[in-house]
Amino acid sequence: MRTWCCTLLLVLALVPAAGADELLINGTFEEDLEVGWQQILDGGNLYRATNYDDDEDYEARAHKGTGTGGAELRQEVAIPGLDATFHAALRPLASATSSAWAGSGIRVGYLDDAGTLLGETHLGVITSYCPWENSPTFHLIELDPGVWQERGFRIDEELANLPGVDPAEVRRLRVSLLVDVYDC
Repeated sequence: MRTWCCTLLLVLALVPAAGADELLINGTFEEDLEVGWQQILDGGNLYRATNYDDDEDYEARAHKGTGTGGAELRQEVAIPGLDATFHAALRPLASATSSAWAGSGIRVGYLDDAGTLLGETHLGVITSYCPWENSPTFHLIELDPGVWQERGFRIDEELANLPGVDPAEVRRLRVSLLVDVYDC
């Protein structure tokens, strides 16, 4: 059974009350993926093309076929404060058979000054047997599979869903487009 994810990240705006600035480098994928993004491949692939949706702009896609592994496109940014907004448009897909599992989507990680991961929010889809579940440091927001959808949240408001994360410690964000599969 094949497992794959196709997503588009539109905007990550960390907004002080005075105005909005795009903090991600190449957050719309109009430049090659090497610009601003770290690529982590574990048997999967990352792609950039203009034919993943109906517009002429570029999108990025993470894909993993059969077997265990994944693919991730990752970027970390310093944030000026928690009064920031994360926004993405994505079309997550995942499939698995038997006791295998898969998950895909966009993940926002909350980091302290030292770069330690304090907690995460995952927007996407998971299959049965996927071990990702809500906890004091992980918030799973399940989306409709195979449908382009726009989602966003204010960072300070989203941290209320992660009682194990002290908002006063959050200094950086890690934004990842990812697909992860086990034994597909």
